[in-house]
Amino acid sequence: MKKHFLIFFLFAIGIFPPMLVNAQADRASLIGAYTYNFAQYTSWQNEKEYNNFSILLISNNEGLIREFEQFADSRKIKRKPINLDVQPYPPGQISGNTRMIVLPKEELAHFNQMYRMIEQRPVLLISEGYSNQRNVMINLYQTDKNELVFEVNKANIISHNLTIDPEILLLGGTEIDIAELYRSAQRSIDSLQIRMGVFSDSLSMLNEKIALTLNTIKTQQDSIHKQKLLLGNQHNELAKGLKEIERQKSDIGNQRNQIDNQKSLLKTQEQSLKEQIIEISEQQTYNALQQKEIKKSKQTLDSLMDEINQKNIELIEQGELIKRQKQISVLLIVVAILFLVLLISVFTGFRNKMRKNKLLVLQKNKIGEINDKLRSTNKSLYETIKRLSETQSQLVASEKMASLGVLTAGIAHEINNPVNFIYTGINSLKKDIEDLLSTIESFNNEIGTFGNDELINKIKDIKEANDWDEILEIIPQTIADIKIGAERAADIIKGLRDFSRIDKDAKQCYDIHEGIESSLLLLKNKFKNHIKIVKEYKQLPKIECYPGKLNQALLNILSNSIDAIEKEGTITLRTWLETEEIKIQIEDTGKGISKENLEKIFDPFFTTKSVGKGTGLGLSITFGIIKEHNGKIDVKSDLNNGTVFTISLPCIFNHNNTQ
Repeated sequence: MKKHFLIFFLFAIGIFPPMLVNAQADRASLIGAYTYNFAQYTSWQNEKEYNNFSILLISNNEGLIREFEQFADSRKIKRKPINLDVQPYPPGQISGNTRMIVLPKEELAHFNQMYRMIEQRPVLLISEGYSNQRNVMINLYQTDKNELVFEVNKANIISHNLTIDPEILLLGGTEIDIAELYRSAQRSIDSLQIRMGVFSDSLSMLNEKIALTLNTIKTQQDSIHKQKLLLGNQHNELAKGLKEIERQKSDIGNQRNQIDNQKSLLKTQEQSLKEQIIEISEQQTYNALQQKEIKKSKQTLDSLMDEINQKNIELIEQGELIKRQKQISVLLIVVAILFLVLLISVFTGFRNKMRKNKLLVLQKNKIGEINDKLRSTNKSLYETIKRLSETQSQLVASEKMASLGVLTAGIAHEINNPVNFIYTGINSLKKDIEDLLSTIESFNNEIGTFGNDELINKIKDIKEANDWDEILEIIPQTIADIKIGAERAADIIKGLRDFSRIDKDAKQCYDIHEGIESSLLLLKNKFKNHIKIVKEYKQLPKIECYPGKLNQALLNILSNSIDAIEKEGTITLRTWLETEEIKIQIEDTGKGISKENLEKIFDPFFTTKSVGKGTGLGLSITFGIIKEHNGKIDVKSDLNNGTVFTISLPCIFNHNNTQ
């Protein structure tokens, strides 16, 4: 707002005073310039959503129309194009996009009509030379010095949901005193009330005169009636009587004319009284609106005073800041002088040392050559040691896995036999229990048919004492539970045997899906309560590989994915065939891997887990296994957005052997 005000203040200083002082100033140019600046200093609700700025000009003045067309084509209001609508007379209806109406002095006869049409609408009405300050919004007028200035009725502008910047008055305008308008309206009301009292007294007097005139007419009519009765007896006085009657008739006519005139005057006074009552009612309504606007103006003034106080506080703070900056500037000058003295002394010492440094540089170059040779030698030794360390770690891990595979295969083989006995025995036991229950049911039927009551009651007592009915319900459920446990144990043993695969060292045809399922079975205890497994398998052929090693690689990646999901999450497993390669993708929704660690995850002994939870060899071994199968492994990860491992294995298989 400050920048906006500065621009238009400079515009006002540079353009408007010359316009006002110069006696030759063009009235049309002044009205156009004022209209443009009034729009800049007025705020409409939702004005940022306007596509253009529509101005309605009601005028037949060619110079004024030409001026408005020129600035509409060459300027913009609040960075929006101007849409100018010129009408010689007020339109029947104003467009909803109209923001301003300009009514020059030649068209002031239409002011009340336009004012009623924009009532309660956000439209700014600019008039010229309108005398009633109560109804204007912004009114242009000529001063005694023949200068074109303006006056602002802020209350009417606010009542149309518009906001005008107080800085607009710097362009040469004045604000209409609402309180003075209110006092003037009050004086008008008092004067009208006095006039109403006078008219009321006049009306009473007229009514009294009418009553007297009517009584006189009645008396005269009675007299005429008496004269008619005496007409026969007064033949001699007939001529005289007729003249008297004519005179009295003439008087009666005059009196009737007076009564008619008084009645007409009374009607005129009654009409005037009604108009004055209507005007008083409108004045009272306007006063109520003015009082509301005065309250709003007071609230606006209070908010402006608060802003002024806030700006004063900011100015005080800026003054203190300037004082501190001056102190800092003095300190910086002192420091600069000291630094200059120090620089001179350093330069003197530097010249002395330069000679010595030339000798040292020659010696340093010779030492550098020796160091380069040592660094190249150390680098080759370090790489050799690193390769030996990796080889050793992989050999240790391979030995451990081989030993673990032997142990796992032995345990699986030893457990497999008793589990088979249990599984087979459960089926036999179930069949025998069913036969036994069938036999007992036959006994019960025979006893119920041929047995005596005492034997039947005794058998019932024995059944109730030993919970016979409950046992009949529990036995099938118990057998089913044992069968489920045996099936689970058999699945685990099958997974251990598939995972170990120590019985063959050569490559063999293997189903990748079996390896994934075996790994999931061994890791089920780690994820069953908080991780959802989503499988998106495509049809794959069997490939030639080392099943035990490949299972180890899959187990390592799945184990890392499970460890990365601390709470609830999802692991998605995808497989598909792509141009003679099998793709295995393992995607998790875990905590992800940072960019600086992503390049190190396949290095031996590198781990992001806490001490005791990881050796740093899992992914290194996995990388070696995939490389041994002539495959490759890719990883994509973002911190807190999960990780995706994609394994690509060459599809070496018999084309007739697909699953």
